Amino acid sequence: MTSKHTGFIFCFFFISILNSQKIESISLLDNDEIKLSFLYHEEANISKKDWLKFKLRNKTGKNLYFKSINYSINTFEINSANERILKEGALGRSKMYNLLPYYHNLKKINPEDKFFILPAKKEIEFWKYASNTAGAIIENSISKDQEICGLIEFELEYGLHKDILDNYLSEDVFCINWKTQSSLNPHLIAQHLEEKISDVTERKINSAIINTLSLNEKAVDLLTVDTFASGIVQRAYSKNTSERLALLKSLNKLDGFENDKIVSHYKNCMYDKKCECRDDLKFYWSNKLLDTLLSSPLFINEKIKILEIHSTYWHKNKNFIDRYFQTVLSTMDFDFEYVPNQDGFKKWYYKIKSLASTRHPKVINYLADLLDDETYLKIEDWSNKKNKLVSKKDKPKIIKLRICDVAYVGLLRALNKVDVVKNFEGFKYSQNVYIEKKWRGNDPSTPGGIRLKNPYLLLPLNLSMGEKFYYLDAEKKLEMRKLLRRYGY
Repeated sequence: MTSKHTGFIFCFFFISILNSQKIESISLLDNDEIKLSFLYHEEANISKKDWLKFKLRNKTGKNLYFKSINYSINTFEINSANERILKEGALGRSKMYNLLPYYHNLKKINPEDKFFILPAKKEIEFWKYASNTAGAIIENSISKDQEICGLIEFELEYGLHKDILDNYLSEDVFCINWKTQSSLNPHLIAQHLEEKISDVTERKINSAIINTLSLNEKAVDLLTVDTFASGIVQRAYSKNTSERLALLKSLNKLDGFENDKIVSHYKNCMYDKKCECRDDLKFYWSNKLLDTLLSSPLFINEKIKILEIHSTYWHKNKNFIDRYFQTVLSTMDFDFEYVPNQDGFKKWYYKIKSLASTRHPKVINYLADLLDDETYLKIEDWSNKKNKLVSKKDKPKIIKLRICDVAYVGLLRALNKVDVVKNFEGFKYSQNVYIEKKWRGNDPSTPGGIRLKNPYLLLPLNLSMGEKFYYLDAEKKLEMRKLLRRYGY
């Protein structure tokens, strides 16, 4: 018998053990019209798809009309005052009908009929939303096997007629022994992950579990590039970006970014208004997309951001740089003989930032000629209002920038001295912009000569307001001149 067959028998035996585990049942509501049961496995783990579920049966000979079907799994914790407090919805909660699989299949309830109808004598079983949500939360919140207890609360609003509805509330306590995936056979995780990837008819319902399962690198290694590529393609019309990024991260681990299916998909996606790709392309990249991106209907600022993140792959491609420069230049009226003044400073400032992103020699020569211009000009700084609601009463901070500092920061970009680092923390993705500290000049007008602390995390991709952090002193000007000569300018 081969080891492959031995592994299959072991996996089958292990799954059989899991399936035979004891299932507890709690009756949340049982009357002449309906029976609602809550079922859960005493022993549960992330590879078990339906370890927590509900059953709802219409006991009557008529349709039942439900206006809401809600649940909440609450937990308890001890606060600083040694008091036991309830954490509502800590392991998941629902709103209206999103607990039901029908909700996710249909994507939305018909706005003309805000009732879910359960036919006479019909019984439905629903587990995906509750099981996936609770499983993902538990797995990401504990580091070792342990008992988890919760208070299950359920609310029903239903009746035999739409205009006569009764409201029922029920609650009960349950406990399960949770085994973390670190102690599970990776084949079980891989099997569950593959099933979730292929389950695209209810794609919103699977996002949290896909994100969590894909963190298991051993399980990812057991699946194929085509599995992840197919999942990404099938989820292209969902605005839930996180699940695609989780799949893209796994695809990258398997060196699948040059897969023909995925390259072709994103080429087509950029021309399809309903296809979601903007956030994907901040992580995924293939140089086969360069020409498609330039000619695509995406806004120019979106193209610049995507290309800046992946500049390491194209910054030496002179033919592409020429095409990129012409594409950006065609979106603006820019005079390379213009010396900035206060009247036109704001427009010039944002235009030169975009042009510097192209790394084109004409832009580099233009900025190099401005390194000796220490004229101060005023500009509005709204960065302190980022991600905040701005009212008519709010005013920006007015700051003074030297033209030479703007040229300096632009050159650091154009000469590729800016690093954009892609980060995954768990399944959350972000980018950070880095400029080496050695390029920070000494500003005599500020304490210690440093303009602002922590510049790395504050610099945006377009380096807007980067001049607040980087000052062109005599030493740094000399270094920049040397760098320009080294590059042939």
